[in-house]
Amino acid sequence: MIAALSEQYRSGLAAGLLVLPVLLLVWLGIGLVIAHNAHHADMARLLLERTDDKALLQHAPAWNRERDALAKLSRSTPLFFDAAQPASAVTRMQTEVSNVIAADHINPLRNEVELVAENDRKRTELHMVLAFDADIATVSRVLFQLRQARPLLFVRKLDLRAPPQPITAQSLTGPNKLQAELTIVGLVQVP
Repeated sequence: MIAALSEQYRSGLAAGLLVLPVLLLVWLGIGLVIAHNAHHADMARLLLERTDDKALLQHAPAWNRERDALAKLSRSTPLFFDAAQPASAVTRMQTEVSNVIAADHINPLRNEVELVAENDRKRTELHMVLAFDADIATVSRVLFQLRQARPLLFVRKLDLRAPPQPITAQSLTGPNKLQAELTIVGLVQVP
């Protein structure tokens, strides 16, 4: 009986020793497949990064020219309002916007400026609400001229509404007048 158990033990041990190399080969094979897939994923990522880097290098001269143009512009004219004198910043913003709307002979219906401090964002802004009546071409010119203003002015909100008109069967004789209301923002330089 002991001899029979010993024989079974030996045959089990022999079978185990035969299966062990097969399991080892399977484990190594799985490791190679995983490493191979990781290698291909890394290569795909590197190829994508190389393509992005080539695009960056290709566009770098144009971006450098734009950066230099902005730097030259900021040296000649400040891009933001001066924080030392908030009252003069308000006056300057009103003057810039008045010059823009005066070019198209627009009479503002509303022209209010307030200084807003955004403490959580560590910045101060000038907010102006400007309302006027004009056709779409005039509104487009005003927006373009605001984009050209220095210090920089940003239109945060634009509402266009058609004024109430009586319903008639006649065709239009000219461009429709719109009621435009803009929220214009100027940034105040943080000291």
